[in-house]
Formats: sequence, structure tokens, C-alpha cells
Amino acid sequence: MSRHPALALVARPGDRGLDADVDGLTVARVGVDANTRSLSVDLVDGFGRFVDTTGGEQTFPPGDPNARVSTAAVTAWLPGMPQANWDEYVTVLRRWWETGTPVRMCAAPGRYTTLIEDRNTFLLFPRTHDRTEAAR
Repeated sequence: MSRHPALALVARPGDRGLDADVDGLTVARVGVDANTRSLSVDLVDGFGRFVDTTGGEQTFPPGDPNARVSTAAVTAWLPGMPQANWDEYVTVLRRWWETGTPVRMCAAPGRYTTLIEDRNTFLLFPRTHDRTEAAR
């Protein structure tokens, strides 16, 4: 990812103020509604840290199968997205689901939530439509 000024609007690994930085997530479900341009993604089995809905910080270390983020979800309504971009989002999400590709989720207030496969493959979701939950 480059250092373009617009990146200040994107949650990225290592940024200050992240309330979620969870790696090793796999896509458990992809919901697509092409009519409304809505997406929902359920992710499971990650490790890292996030701030829960009560403001408490939760940390899940890698390698401990008993302490992993059980559920994270991202939803988005993207009505103005050009068709080519929409098709790419759907293709990437379905590929992640079909292949079990691990992804990293970074989220912060006021910024786009980012799902990252690698430095060249990542998807952005408006923050107003994401939520993170976890259970042990």
C-alpha cells in the first residue's frame, strides 16, 4: 500500500487507534445482494486483539486453539460502486471463502475497515457498517 494522503482514511496494520487487528481469519460465509449492492462477510478463527462493545480489550494469541476470535463480521452497502469494482469484490470474497485463504482485519473509528490477504490484495469496507464480536 502506498503513502497516498487518502490512506489516512484506511485502517492498516500498525496504525494507532485500531480497535481491531485480527489475523488468520477465514471466511465462513459470504452474502451477496447484487440488486442492492450489499455484502456481508462472516469470518472465523482469528488471533490478535480487538476492543469489544463494552470497551474492554480482548487479546487472542496465535497458536492457542482455545483462545481464538470465533466470529467477526463485516457488512457493507455499496450502491455507487462501479460494476467492475463490485465484480472484483465478489470474486475476491468468494475465492477467499472457497480456498480458506487467511485474511487480516484492521478496523478503527472513522476509517475504512480493511480485509487484507497480502500487500496487493485487500478490500475496504465503510466503518459505519462493521461490527466485531468474539467469544471464547
